[in-house]
Amino acid sequence: MPQQYLMHFTLLVRSIYNLSRENISGQEIDNAEQCLFKFVELFTSFYPERNLTMNCHQLLHITDSVRANGPLFANNCFIFEDLNGYLLKNIHGTTGVETQVINAITMMQAIPTLQELYVEDSEDSVLKNSILRPNYMYQNVCIEEGIYQLGQTFKKTLNGEEYCAVSKFLPFLDVSVVGYNKVFLVKLSCPVYGSEYGRLLKRNQSIVKFKDLSGVEKYGSVKTFIQHVQVVNTEVNSCTSHNLALIILLNVSQAIHFNNPPMK
Repeated sequence: MPQQYLMHFTLLVRSIYNLSRENISGQEIDNAEQCLFKFVELFTSFYPERNLTMNCHQLLHITDSVRANGPLFANNCFIFEDLNGYLLKNIHGTTGVETQVINAITMMQAIPTLQELYVEDSEDSVLKNSILRPNYMYQNVCIEEGIYQLGQTFKKTLNGEEYCAVSKFLPFLDVSVVGYNKVFLVKLSCPVYGSEYGRLLKRNQSIVKFKDLSGVEKYGSVKTFIQHVQVVNTEVNSCTSHNLALIILLNVSQAIHFNNPPMK
C-alpha cells in the first residue's frame, strides 16, 4: 500500500480504536473527531467521488454519539435495523410504496394520542396493542410494565458472588432461581440479551447503561436475567415475583461527562 494511502487509512483506524476503548477522555474524543473530519475531507483525493457515500458522512457524527451515549461498544444500530423491519412489514404491494410507508408511520404516530381515549382491555385497546407489538405483546410474558421476557426459562443456581450481589435486593433469596436470557424493552424498541446466551454471536446486545442505588449512571454487560418468586401468604396462596438482571460492571472513564460535550 502506498504511504499516503496508509496514512489516510490510519486516520480512520486510530479514531475508531480510541472511540471503542473502555476508557476515553474528552480530549481523546476531540482528537478522534479531528482525525475523522480529516479522513472525510481527504477521501476524494485518494478514491473516486462515487465512493463518498452516506457511510462516510456518518463518520462525522460518531463522536457526537460517543459524547451522548458513551463509547462505541455501548452502542449498536439494531434499533434502526428493527425499525426497517417494521417499515417493510407495512409494504403490501409494489404500487405506491411511498404512500404505504407514510400511511403506516402516520398511524403509528397517532396511536399514542388516541391511546388516551381508549379504555384498557377494550376492543380498541387490544387493537392498538396488536398494531404496536403484535409479536411481543402476545407471544411473550410481561414481567414489568413495558418489559417482556423472551424465550424459555431455565433453572439456575447462583454462585457465591452472584448470591451476594442479589441478596442486597432480596435478603431471603434461595440459591436456586429461574433464569432467562432475553428481554424486550418496549420504550426503546430494543431487545437485551444476557452474555451467557450461547446463540449471541454476530452482535453484542448485552451492553446497558443503568443507574446504581445512589443514582450514578454506569455501564455494564448483562450476564443473565433471573426471577425469584417469594411466597407472601401461604394460607391464600399469595406470592410476589421479582425480576433482576445480573450485570458485570464495565470500567468506563469518569473523565468525560457523556451528556455534556466539551465547549469548542
